[in-house]
Amino acid sequence: IDVLGFYQFVMEDTPIPLDKEAYEKKKDADTKVLNWIIPEMSPGSGGHINIFRFISNLEEMGMHSRIYLYRATNFSDNQSLRAFLKQYFSILDQRVEVYCDVKYAEFAHATIATSWITAYFVKNYNNTISKFYFVQDYEPYFYALGSEYQMAEETYRLGFRGLTAGGWLEKKLADEFGMKTRGFGFSYDRELY
Repeated sequence: IDVLGFYQFVMEDTPIPLDKEAYEKKKDADTKVLNWIIPEMSPGSGGHINIFRFISNLEEMGMHSRIYLYRATNFSDNQSLRAFLKQYFSILDQRVEVYCDVKYAEFAHATIATSWITAYFVKNYNNTISKFYFVQDYEPYFYALGSEYQMAEETYRLGFRGLTAGGWLEKKLADEFGMKTRGFGFSYDRELY
């Protein structure tokens, strides 16, 4: 098993530069574009449902989103990803662009990491004006104290602005890591609960 190769993305430090021509053309556009870098999902993934709910609401508010999978192994083309999302995540607004790989990423007004793994890509992605981190969990707690715990924790020191699920994460990341944070409340289906 190539353990070092598997975690090479953490050590990657090759910046993806700003496309100055795209920036000049689109920086003051009325419609703001958001790049969402997400990990691969399976049917019904709760974290992805939350992300897609946010994206769909932002689309309704006039902000356009693009979704890019990072380190995906089950999707090799954009069409199969679109079909999968339509089948298992019908909550996602159909106007949202979806891509099976970050290699398709273009200039955006903001780029948002959505997990500790995607944060390492966003760290190097400079073809954007602003960088955010959509934090739904304190991901280091997903691991025993060790390398993955430390790699996940380090992402809170990358200088992103945090959009956090609830006040606990908002306060924890601000107090312990100096991250600029803004919490959001938890949603629920009023017809069900």
